[in-house]
Amino acid sequence: MKSVYEIESIELFLVRAGWRDWIFVKILSLDGTIGWSECTESNGSTEVLSSAIIMLSKDLIGLDCRNVKTLTHTMRLKVRQSLPGVLWKAISALENALWDISSKCQEQRISEIVGMSALTVDSYEWPAYWSHCPTTRIRASSLVSRPRVSSLDDLNGLVSEIKLNQFKAIKSNLLSFKDGPKIFMPGFSKTVGTLPFEIPDDYANELNQILKYIEALSNNAFQVIVDLNYNVTPTLFKKLEPILHDAHVRWVEIDLDEITAFNAITSSTTLPLCSGENLLTLWNYHKLLSNPAIQIISIDLLWNGLTESLRIAQSAIQAGKKVTVHNYYGSFATSMALMFASMLPTHSVELFEFDFDDVPWRDDIVEKKPILNAGNLVFQNGLGWNNSLLIDEKNEYVIHHERVSR
Repeated sequence: MKSVYEIESIELFLVRAGWRDWIFVKILSLDGTIGWSECTESNGSTEVLSSAIIMLSKDLIGLDCRNVKTLTHTMRLKVRQSLPGVLWKAISALENALWDISSKCQEQRISEIVGMSALTVDSYEWPAYWSHCPTTRIRASSLVSRPRVSSLDDLNGLVSEIKLNQFKAIKSNLLSFKDGPKIFMPGFSKTVGTLPFEIPDDYANELNQILKYIEALSNNAFQVIVDLNYNVTPTLFKKLEPILHDAHVRWVEIDLDEITAFNAITSSTTLPLCSGENLLTLWNYHKLLSNPAIQIISIDLLWNGLTESLRIAQSAIQAGKKVTVHNYYGSFATSMALMFASMLPTHSVELFEFDFDDVPWRDDIVEKKPILNAGNLVFQNGLGWNNSLLIDEKNEYVIHHERVSR
């Protein structure tokens, strides 16, 4: 006899989102209950990730959607020799959708099912920072329908907007207005054969000018976070370090694959450092947890899945670190990130990442859009991720759709 909790179908949606595509997974049970997750790859291989999700979905059809940990473990066993990587992200996409549908089917909050002490209040406000500010307005202002930032003078209006929304901090990449506005992100270069770190020798002077300008305009209303991920060498870091100290930055984000360079930077600096947003599995976080220079651990819920993200967060807290949630995605991901954060001690969670600038239709495809109140993101408790997507294969923003069923 069939159970109403059996998985009837799994769907994948690729949704146009400007400079990247959002990826969503939808799980449907026999009784019509729906579970959603977002699993976007910002600069990754969307086609490969999508194919992996569809491949793994085939083995879940007909199984009980409430058995989240068992189904997740089964998927990992199937591809264990290829973990971690894209396959881990694909499993996480399905696991997170399973948590959503399982919570709804059992009429229990996810925190209750996983046995985590969590916020029991109906709502809570997390202090937020404006991510990629003004990065997006320099390189993609037309896509997000915002005024372009092209010069130091343009920062005046931007700072006024930051103050108006009462953000506690902003996060910026290395930007320049010399010879036209640009963002230095050599570590993410897509041009074959280019040198990896072509940043001008005199850039430190310009960065100092920009940070001083922002500091004067802010009048202590907010702090600055500087994102150096994959875009800095030990030599360049040594040049920038005194300037970052003088600017009293909230923290510096740094991720490097080359462990020697990473250790060279972290072993000598006294700047507050954050790292981890690109890592998968607790195993790969150990180098950060044992590093006294890393004060803040960044966790990507979409890529790690809830079960592993909780393990990472618990280990970070035990190691005396703060936690922040990597949240460079759509509005549904924000709901997921807020629910994940609600399962952690509130004092352990640092400022909450939020991309204020994004394509205009970001909030049109979700049932509940993010609420920003006086610089705080409002968490609302409920079943699952406490949100739903308003898309089907006919939606104007859907560029690819696949369905796996009986």
